[in-house]
Amino acid sequence: MYKVFGGVLDEDSPYDFEEVDDPTEWSPEQLRLVRLFEKAEFLRYRLEVLKADYDALMIRKEFDKRSKAQTERERAMAAQHHATQNRGHLSSDNFDDD
Repeated sequence: MYKVFGGVLDEDSPYDFEEVDDPTEWSPEQLRLVRLFEKAEFLRYRLEVLKADYDALMIRKEFDKRSKAQTERERAMAAQHHATQNRGHLSSDNFDDD
């Protein structure tokens, strides 16, 4: 049973309160089961945290991979542009109008 404060009866608001058992009245088997349940909940939570950490690591890894690929593409384009500029400069020297 539980206490209701302010003169509100159980029948008046059945959804506002929940029944709470007194842990001092539990049998040793019930206490063991409660502790196992708490441990299971803790492990479930810990697993969720580890999954989130793993997902974050994979996202960072993918970002790093894409960033490196982008840098390599930019370097290749810059080198190609530089080579094109040099060829253009050399070819304009060949057509000197002196």
